[in-house]
Amino acid sequence: MATLGTYSPEDVTILIAGVIPLVGLTDGSFVTISKDVQPFTSARTTDGRVARLYNNDQTYTISITLHSASEGNDTLTKLWQIDELTQRAKFPLLIKDNLGSSFFFSTTSWIEQLPSVRRYAGAGWCRPRRAGC
Repeated sequence: MATLGTYSPEDVTILIAGVIPLVGLTDGSFVTISKDVQPFTSARTTDGRVARLYNNDQTYTISITLHSASEGNDTLTKLWQIDELTQRAKFPLLIKDNLGSSFFFSTTSWIEQLPSVRRYAGAGWCRPRRAGC
């Protein structure tokens, strides 16, 4: 018998600094979490042997796409501006699927770059962001 899982985008929580919910996410793909460096790389010798190298790099890139009218745009922009001035605007980040088991937490996150602004013929234009962790 197959197991039935349930996913609801409305039940994904993104918290900045542990208390500020990021709301106003766009329809479709609104969060992407990618590991910057894979833990293992391999090298093959001329006689066919393979050696692997472990790299304990724990950095990730998170891209979050918000609706243009989202208050989260202002929150993230202010964090970026503070970091530009002080180099001290690092914050914890939590991303959790409340109906599933997906969970991401970083104690030290920051806004890596401001988004490109794109305009569309409608109210749904978006501003994707990249955050480093």
